Amino acid sequence: MTVNFNSEQAPKSQEIKSLRKFQHEVANSLLEFTNAENENIANTRLVSAMLFLLHLSNEIVTSFTFGDENDTKELLNEAIEESKLAYSKNENLKVRDKLLKTNKFVN
Repeated sequence: MTVNFNSEQAPKSQEIKSLRKFQHEVANSLLEFTNAENENIANTRLVSAMLFLLHLSNEIVTSFTFGDENDTKELLNEAIEESKLAYSKNENLKVRDKLLKTNKFVN
């Protein structure tokens, strides 16, 4: 289980606003970076961006768990569960299928 050591938590509405702002900025940066008229260049940039985001995610998880494999697995499972909840209202079954496959891969 992860523990929040912050003595004060922001109100839920502020957390949601902050998350949406973060998501918006990441998505805009990705769109800007991959914007190219040549499809091959756009695809190459997209792959580079995805690899970077995977690497960054790994580094974040490792730093929060101090490299402990069990803690890392638990944190990833929590993130997957949160993703399922976040997208459970989404009618897009492909997203949910991908999340389920990801969960099987992590476990």
